Amino acid sequence: MSKIKEKVPQNIIEMLCEFIGVNEKIETTSRFVEDLGFDELDCIEFTMLTEVEYDISIPDEYRIEAKTVGDLITLVQDTLGPIGDTELPEPTQGK
Repeated sequence: MSKIKEKVPQNIIEMLCEFIGVNEKIETTSRFVEDLGFDELDCIEFTMLTEVEYDISIPDEYRIEAKTVGDLITLVQDTLGPIGDTELPEPTQGK
């Protein structure tokens, strides 16, 4: 079984691809503004989507500091705290 925190990087990258409507390679080093073309509103909106996805609340002062995809991944994992170490159930076949 895998832990919630282990799924965060891939999940956030998939969410980003859907958010900006691309299937290109997004790296943890990709910068929101310079590489992905985000403006301030895009950054706020995507962070809010991430908060909803993980049922967390990220304080504004930390949200502003997330300049790269990796920064946001770390922020989400840190905000999840111990709950992020919870094991995910294995998918069931045919159900």
